[in-house]
Amino acid sequence: LLLSLLLCGCESDSLAMAGRFYHGNTIMTKDKSLKAARSQLIRAQKQYAGDASKMALIYYVSGLLNEKECNYEDALKDYEKALTFYSSFLDANLHVALIYGYMGKQAQRIKAYNKTLDILNKELVHVESENLPPDSILLDPHMKYFVTQNMIENSYNNQWCNKLEFKVVKNNLLELREKIKKELDSVDTQ
Repeated sequence: LLLSLLLCGCESDSLAMAGRFYHGNTIMTKDKSLKAARSQLIRAQKQYAGDASKMALIYYVSGLLNEKECNYEDALKDYEKALTFYSSFLDANLHVALIYGYMGKQAQRIKAYNKTLDILNKELVHVESENLPPDSILLDPHMKYFVTQNMIENSYNNQWCNKLEFKVVKNNLLELREKIKKELDSVDTQ
């Protein structure tokens, strides 16, 4: 918990706390932890109102909370709101596709998967060169922390580590690309 508080050199970093509560790494029950995460996200919206990457991350985590509770329409709104702050947010785009699938909206699902593939392919170029663009959400300290500590669902890391390893990221993105292609191929054959 102390590490979360010190993440950005702040006394109380509500976005870091929301990530910690979302991850459930507390002594609270799941319901209390999710409620605490929501409360911290509301505070984070005020704390980081002028920071686009942080706002994208705030709405992404909010979408994850809603998705976890099967509130798909609210999750979709949150993911779409995250994309207004950072349109190339791979995971937010991926979850839009997943939500459309849960809702049975196949045309929107296919469109979202195709957009996700486009973003993924662009990210792969940067990851393969180990040179992220300056506006990459992965450069945001909170996102980097959440990804390296595997605190939120993400396409970049599936293991706990202390740094972002391009080899791991590349392998995960390649695997995700194949999964999306299979999803799209299965739709074409139906």
